[in-house]
Amino acid sequence: MNDVAGIIPGNKDKRHSTKMAYDLRSGRFSLGATASYIHGNISLPQTAMGRYDAIWNLMINQTPWPYVDESTWRAQSWTYGNDRFIGNLHLSYMLPADVKIETIIGADVNHTEGIYRLPFGYKLGNNAEGAKNISNRRNSNFNWDIKATRKFHLADKWDFTATLLSQIVRQYETLNSISASRFRSDIDNISAATERTISESTFEQRTWGLYGEAFVNYDNRLFINAGVRRDASNLIGSNVASIYYPSLSASYNLKNKKFRVAYGESGRLPYPTDARTSYVMDGISAYGPIVKPQYKGNPDIKPERMREIELGTDWTIRNRHTLALTLYAQYTTDAIIYDDLLSSDGWIGSVPRNVGRIKGHGIEFSYNGNLWKQANRHSLDVYANLNYQANKVTDTGGKDINNYPNVVKVGQPVYAFYYHTVEKPAFNADGTYNPKIGAIESDDYQYLGKPFPSVNGSFGFDLKLFSHFTFGTKWNYALGASVYNQSFYNVSGLGDNLKKRNDQLQALTNATVGTTEYNQIAEELARSARFRANYIEKANFLRLSTLYLGYDLSSLSRKWTRNVVNGMRFSFAIQNVFVLTNYSGADPQVEGNGGNRKQRGIGSLSRDITNTPHPRTYTATLSFTL
Repeated sequence: MNDVAGIIPGNKDKRHSTKMAYDLRSGRFSLGATASYIHGNISLPQTAMGRYDAIWNLMINQTPWPYVDESTWRAQSWTYGNDRFIGNLHLSYMLPADVKIETIIGADVNHTEGIYRLPFGYKLGNNAEGAKNISNRRNSNFNWDIKATRKFHLADKWDFTATLLSQIVRQYETLNSISASRFRSDIDNISAATERTISESTFEQRTWGLYGEAFVNYDNRLFINAGVRRDASNLIGSNVASIYYPSLSASYNLKNKKFRVAYGESGRLPYPTDARTSYVMDGISAYGPIVKPQYKGNPDIKPERMREIELGTDWTIRNRHTLALTLYAQYTTDAIIYDDLLSSDGWIGSVPRNVGRIKGHGIEFSYNGNLWKQANRHSLDVYANLNYQANKVTDTGGKDINNYPNVVKVGQPVYAFYYHTVEKPAFNADGTYNPKIGAIESDDYQYLGKPFPSVNGSFGFDLKLFSHFTFGTKWNYALGASVYNQSFYNVSGLGDNLKKRNDQLQALTNATVGTTEYNQIAEELARSARFRANYIEKANFLRLSTLYLGYDLSSLSRKWTRNVVNGMRFSFAIQNVFVLTNYSGADPQVEGNGGNRKQRGIGSLSRDITNTPHPRTYTATLSFTL
């Protein structure tokens, strides 16, 4: 059982879960099965929903709750009931010819029912007669793998293993919802509402993959692996029979050194409506149902293809220090872009095409080492890793793909921030600053940063003293990323609660028009006015993400309990201790929507829209071993 309450009113999460497992081994046959069930009830407060959101009301105006009354916000409720079953069955049998047959069957079934309530008598917008929304979402994921493996001894020190795998995956989702509002009295039965809306949607993905692999081992020193995978899916165009993904890797161990090289290909499936044209029924006419175009599909659409080549080496020094270095290059081809359709042709929206190309490269370095060890009583282990990455768009089919300020443009990093820049303050004819206009923007667009860091990684240490006491830390860092601070962008023009701008306006009233001081303050105001370029900020950071200590009480527990309790350990950890950053918003590590295949288009990345900072959490644990 897990029962958690958040710091925001109405935020609760209560879950019950159970898990069972069974294993059986008998001769050539083995069986393994696991099953788990989770039942949860969660209550979420309204967040990031514009003018009726609590965060928006508290930040947009110096007088709280300008758009919705606090009592109305507190009266609303969002509750979700969740039931989830996860099961897995693994069977294997060794045939007489030493062919091992394995099959894995897995299922993940989830049902979520959500209910939103606005009680009667609380005014939200122009509605004071209550509202109720009910949604039901059912997700089911099923996979079935069958694998055959045969190992051959070719010659002295030479072994060969052949593998053939068949995999079937099906994902199915249904969502239906009912929205009702304006009840006649303090009752929220759906049938009593005067306004009702019903919606329903489904999503299905079926994929079949066939994979073959050949693995060569020489003296446990040379390893060569070659494979190819063939995929077929209902999400690719009808004119595309299937997709092949080859892979090849080799590694060689030489005492304390290891050298490796690898090449592989993978793909990302199109959006569910990319491959097939669909229509939707929209009302009734005198001649029957009205059907209109919904999505224009492309029967030739195929997955975006990613190719990667990798070189690497691992070194072990005196069995106490390990260094790893990896160089890689990535190439994305057949990237999916969307061409706008002409409404005069009877369609609205866009049609997908495979034309885009992106190339990238990177370096990964890691170190793990023991700097100090004295018998088994004291030791100091340290670790660090550093990653560098870069990419550039090389083809977009002759057009930019934008969701400003994010853009996919030839010559720029993918999802780059690209927009007009602020050139100078806006002055009136008499030389006074014009706060309504704010600033003059450039005519052209310029590169303003990218969502991905150029360099990121982590480092830390684990210290052990007197065999019982442990202490350690973990730090994370990132350099080169930018964040679009849309929260401050909105407040700077839609409200009066951005302190930096208020201070600048106050300073301007105390300065003399035309003086250097006045013009300098006007320049600062231009840089804080509501223009997108002003709020795309660098987001470098150094975060102490984990600080922990522990103490082993096993010897005391055995003494106190006469060996009934064989082990006892106490530990205490703090997560997200502090962060150092040049970002002015809530947190430099914000979540963004990166345009996954259940969302058409490029989406947006690194936008801070009324985000809250990562919480600091404290965890104390006392564990026993009998």
